[in-house]
Amino acid sequence: MTNISSNKEVVSAMYQTFLNQKQLDSLDQFVDADYIDEFKAVNRALMLAFRDIHFSIKEIFEDGDKVVTVYEWSGTHQNDYQKIPATNKRVIVDGISIYELKNGKIINSIAKPNKLSFFIQLGIIPEDFLSRVK
Repeated sequence: MTNISSNKEVVSAMYQTFLNQKQLDSLDQFVDADYIDEFKAVNRALMLAFRDIHFSIKEIFEDGDKVVTVYEWSGTHQNDYQKIPATNKRVIVDGISIYELKNGKIINSIAKPNKLSFFIQLGIIPEDFLSRVK
């Protein structure tokens, strides 16, 4: 691993190496051993359902041991995801993630994707849903 000097660089490198390049064995470079199984499980489900998934960091902020990313991911729904059968639809999802780091490794994270947009794009929720809710 190259010398990563800030928490923001750790998170940025994790997006590129693990999420985008799918170097699954690289995760221990970025995620603490006590958190790696949980982190891997959450992301593995998404990566299996959207095999062509690609993440883009739109903005990234660092404050002490916290890093916040504003991201967008795109991919094709090719396999079941959270009990939703494959739709073969391409989606673009934006969201925000908050990472907590200690000693240069992620020890906790919270992802808040735009699930309404995600479900509309998959056809789970009708496209005109928002116009009907008033």
